[in-house]
Amino acid sequence: MKSFKVKILLLSLLAWIMSPRASYAVDNLVGFWVAGAYSTMLHDIKDVHNEIGGVGEIGFTYELQHGHLLFNLGIGYTYQNVGLSVPNFSHHQGTRSNPVYDSEGDALIYNYNVDNRVDRLTTHYLPLQIMLGGQFGNFYFLAGGKFRLSMSTKTKINADITTTGTYPQFIDDFADMYNHAFFDHKHFTTNSTTTLNHSAAVSLELGWQFGKRSTRETGFSLTRQDSKIRYRVALFADYGLLNLHRNNTKPELSISEDFMKRYQEEPNLDINELITMNHTFETLRADNAKVNNLLVGLKFTMLFQLPHKGPCIHCDKKEW
Repeated sequence: MKSFKVKILLLSLLAWIMSPRASYAVDNLVGFWVAGAYSTMLHDIKDVHNEIGGVGEIGFTYELQHGHLLFNLGIGYTYQNVGLSVPNFSHHQGTRSNPVYDSEGDALIYNYNVDNRVDRLTTHYLPLQIMLGGQFGNFYFLAGGKFRLSMSTKTKINADITTTGTYPQFIDDFADMYNHAFFDHKHFTTNSTTTLNHSAAVSLELGWQFGKRSTRETGFSLTRQDSKIRYRVALFADYGLLNLHRNNTKPELSISEDFMKRYQEEPNLDINELITMNHTFETLRADNAKVNNLLVGLKFTMLFQLPHKGPCIHCDKKEW
């Protein structure tokens, strides 16, 4: 019985939409949008905090308007840049039982202390959207889903590094001796690429529309014939449902085994040639982490009404 009632309801709705009166009320519009937003990647990685991030987006859209009902499809391009602040950590070459040796042949443990580290991701997406909504006067809303196809992701990691030497015959570590490859807060950068999973999000858009108004000539809030362009300004939010993270086991820091030797020979050496950092999402620190996208921002849309045959709202009566 329930199935029969649903079929009757759907058939009734279809008949109403396809009726001559309803067909007159349909507007077809095409246009484009530009958007800017605050963005972040929500995660559950211990002691790692989000930095300020941003999104820029542009796209093309088709919209069907039927009375108060809106149906919207879109495709575009999304640029996203987000950052992570990573806690300080240390890396060591050598142990007491298996030390490394300096240029004078003395055994030591060579320590790398990393701080002020910020990992940034720059991701390029192809967004596809399908939205339903309504318009009431100048106010409108759209709600639905967005699928962003991840096309490429670049990483840029900045940090400072301090090196020290632990010698078993001395109480204190050796530090701040550039000729011995012990230096303080030397900046270095790693640029690389990574991969993220595609993003699927629920989306909500609330805004104000210009270019559609009531007049004495048309009435009923219908668009004037000389007003074929609609403008919209809106707030929007996208919350990602899919986990973007792909587990990996890369180390946070990879250092050339001959780092100390080469630096002692050439103190002005570019240390970026000898040190590589991997983005936190690619390391064991983020093992089994969940990462979800969040965007909140402003959107501007410009729509152009396609030609259509409208109803006769005000016609002269013939004299009989």
